Amino acid sequence: MKKYLRGIYAVIFFLSIASTSFAEETIRITNGEWAPYLSKHLKYYGLGSRIVKEAFALEGVKVEYGFFPWGRAYDLASHGEWDGSILYSRNPERENKFYITNPVAPSKYVFFHLKSFNFNWNTLDDLKNIVIGTGEGYGFGSEFEKAEKEGRIDVQRVPTDEMNVKKLMLGRIKLYPQDVVVGYDLINKMVSHTESQKITYHPKPLLEKPQHLLLSKKIKRNKRMLNLFNKGLQRLKDSGKYNQYF
Repeated sequence: MKKYLRGIYAVIFFLSIASTSFAEETIRITNGEWAPYLSKHLKYYGLGSRIVKEAFALEGVKVEYGFFPWGRAYDLASHGEWDGSILYSRNPERENKFYITNPVAPSKYVFFHLKSFNFNWNTLDDLKNIVIGTGEGYGFGSEFEKAEKEGRIDVQRVPTDEMNVKKLMLGRIKLYPQDVVVGYDLINKMVSHTESQKITYHPKPLLEKPQHLLLSKKIKRNKRMLNLFNKGLQRLKDSGKYNQYF
């Protein structure tokens, strides 16, 4: 009887170890409103969210998203309260705080403005005395950020992109820097077709940088998660699904 019980206990122990070994890991990632790439209102939470989730799934990792205002989303990840955040371009501050994955999506930022505002620019010096509206957590390169900190350009930051579109239409800001695809998606959702025809953008890019998943360096396992994600992302590309989604 004792041998029988020992056998039962051994089987139970083995099954508990096996179930733990094959249990799916979960990673918690902060997210925000940046349609069509990211949105809690879109199927799959948007294109970028889908790519990140499916890349991790290919490596046995389950993604849990939490949606927050951009400043909050970034802080929760940088402090290690959440594992990471999407989507961001590289800059020195982010490289210090995060492991940065291979690119998830391309991006081209331009200045949106009303057609009634005669605007042209070549350097940041051309932006003096022009009110620029953007969101919390957005970065547009070291030169732009330095000019903002030094007060050489007038940048007003608000919690949501919707607020900036409203301010642009009302003339409270003159320029709204945004990804071309994201900007037009937002404008077409917020204003009528007639009103949207009043808005254009300058063809010179403010920034052309890919967007990445950031993984907090405060989380010990994230170096491994970085490798898992990059492997899964490459598998997704090799399968043809990445291009299909775009």
